[in-house]
Amino acid sequence: FPALYNLYVNQKLPQSTSIIGIGKAELSDMEFQDFVKKSIQDSPGQIEQKELKMDEFLHMCRYSVLEIIDINGYRKLAEMVKEIESEQGIPENRLFYLSVAPALFEAAALNIHKSGLGSTQGWKRLIIEKPFGYDLESARELNTKLNKVFHENEMYRIDHYLGKPMVQNLEALECTNPIL
Repeated sequence: FPALYNLYVNQKLPQSTSIIGIGKAELSDMEFQDFVKKSIQDSPGQIEQKELKMDEFLHMCRYSVLEIIDINGYRKLAEMVKEIESEQGIPENRLFYLSVAPALFEAAALNIHKSGLGSTQGWKRLIIEKPFGYDLESARELNTKLNKVFHENEMYRIDHYLGKPMVQNLEALECTNPIL
């Protein structure tokens, strides 16, 4: 969240951005916003920058409970996303960032597709963090399955450890990454 907040403070995120955190924990939007705020405050950086636009940024953050293999959670999330897009006039550009076990990538991608979350008039992107498969054969098999739901130019694969500095410094990607 510190990288996203930094992008926001530096006006590198569109005003129409909405961030929806998902997880198994039962959290209200306010509890999630408190979690986001703490992660930003605990990150290294200048203190005066940390509160500059905090309330505005936190207003963009929502939360939804989701069990990765349960299609009903994705349908509920799809309704939430459509509601937010409609209320705020947000374009239907969607980025899905998966930081889950490799065994769950396929289920998540298929549920994104089946629930309608992946059906958008704008662009969609899938970022997969962690090892992609367990070996070359499983990586190829997973890639084939994911390509049934996402086109190759819509997928980004980053290694958990190699990608950490990149994710922490998303601002540097602004000029080279079509997502930003």
